[in-house]
Amino acid sequence: NDWLRLMSQEQKALAKDQLYILIQHPVTDLINLGISSIYSISDNSMALIPTLNYSLSENVDIFAYINLNFGKEGKSYAKTLGRGGMIRVRVYF
Repeated sequence: NDWLRLMSQEQKALAKDQLYILIQHPVTDLINLGISSIYSISDNSMALIPTLNYSLSENVDIFAYINLNFGKEGKSYAKTLGRGGMIRVRVYF
């Protein structure tokens, strides 16, 4: 898990003056769609993260997300930081 957090650049805490929102909804028994957002109040920038969680079986999950930044250069979530994503397959045994 620590390696995945390093590769996906997850933060364990939000900075001061930031809001985090997460909405998830099951589309079917096996698929959950979600969207999360981090908004920086102090510099008016935002990151939007759509997510997909798909259970292939009882022991196999696929998780995918895309990170989209909206903000001016030099802000917390500037467009110039780029866009990214990750696909993870987890197998339980």
